[in-house]
Amino acid sequence: MKERQDQKAIRANQRSLDEANEAIADLEAPYEEVTKCWPDIKLHRNIGYVEYAAPITVDIEGNVIDLGAF
Repeated sequence: MKERQDQKAIRANQRSLDEANEAIADLEAPYEEVTKCWPDIKLHRNIGYVEYAAPITVDIEGNVIDLGAF
């Protein structure tokens, strides 16, 4: 009985691992595409300009509020 439960747990863990590996593979392609040309300084990238940035604040519950407008 214990051996059967162990086998079920191993199969469940293997499925979780397989799903995680698939998710990693799905994320690697866009990551490589983005980072391929990013360090090229000749492209003169301009992401945007900061229009307004309020001071960073912390509310009474400990949540950090950091807002800005581009």
